[in-house]
Amino acid sequence: VRTELAEDKTLIGRDGRKYGISDSCAPIRDGEGKVVGAVLVFRDVTEKRREEEEARHALARRQRASEVLVALALTSELADGEVERLARRLTEAASRSLDVERVGVWLFDDDDGRLVNVDLYRALRGEHESGAVLSEKDYGREFEVLRTANYVDADDALTDPRVAGYLEGYIKPNGITSMLDVVIRSRGRNLGLICVEHVGQAHHWEEDEIAFACQLADQMALAIAHRERRRTEMELKTARDQYQSLVEQSPGITYRCRLDRDWTMLYMSNAVEQLLGYPASEFVGNVVRTYESVIHPEDREMVARDVSGACEAGSGWDVEYRVLH
Repeated sequence: VRTELAEDKTLIGRDGRKYGISDSCAPIRDGEGKVVGAVLVFRDVTEKRREEEEARHALARRQRASEVLVALALTSELADGEVERLARRLTEAASRSLDVERVGVWLFDDDDGRLVNVDLYRALRGEHESGAVLSEKDYGREFEVLRTANYVDADDALTDPRVAGYLEGYIKPNGITSMLDVVIRSRGRNLGLICVEHVGQAHHWEEDEIAFACQLADQMALAIAHRERRRTEMELKTARDQYQSLVEQSPGITYRCRLDRDWTMLYMSNAVEQLLGYPASEFVGNVVRTYESVIHPEDREMVARDVSGACEAGSGWDVEYRVLH
């Protein structure tokens, strides 16, 4: 009979060190078959246990990260480009997922010379803060690194030369021992960065942690793009409204049409109703009538000839003709 013990046993050596072991036992029998001893075999499984434990932790981290990314992707803040609100949600979720004390979102201002803190979450206090500024004139070398790298994974923030400039004014005062800076970038533009910071014991940044932070940066970049798109849409709407107001206040008819036989209207101001007695909506797209139909029959050929000739010559025109009311 051969017996094996479970692999969760620990052997304590003479020096006090603990070893993970698995062992097996086989009896020694004499000529009459009686058990007179045993052979014990111990196998050191310390490294195996460590690797299995790391694999379990990594799997749990990836699961937490996936849940955070999905949750953020479904938020109205991301879809609507509400960058500040998304940053607040993101920093807190990332801190809990990565089990770190500090996570911050920093964005470059318009001249790319300053990093402004949009949100910083501090786990122990459970508090958010914002408004801190890092200037390129003070951290020029560090800013240059961020322009050329996707991330800076400083396991030892106190000695890593890539973050040396932050040491006295930022790292030491905040008790930071490890930091991971990931660039928020879109279409070649550096928009800012996400800072993940350990306080206390130094931390080695694993590949899945870096990948998670990079994906968070991508989500911030997407939110910023949505914000810019919404701003552009609002500016265009304002410009259209202003133009519409000017057109409607004009004493004459303003229109835009195709150069076809019917003068198909793409746009026509409401002033046409006062002049011709028909609302503009009846002309646009030839819904009810064509503009050609209200030109006096005796003038239609002349109008078509003069306008076509002016268009071919690339010049303007001034044509007088009669219309039917």
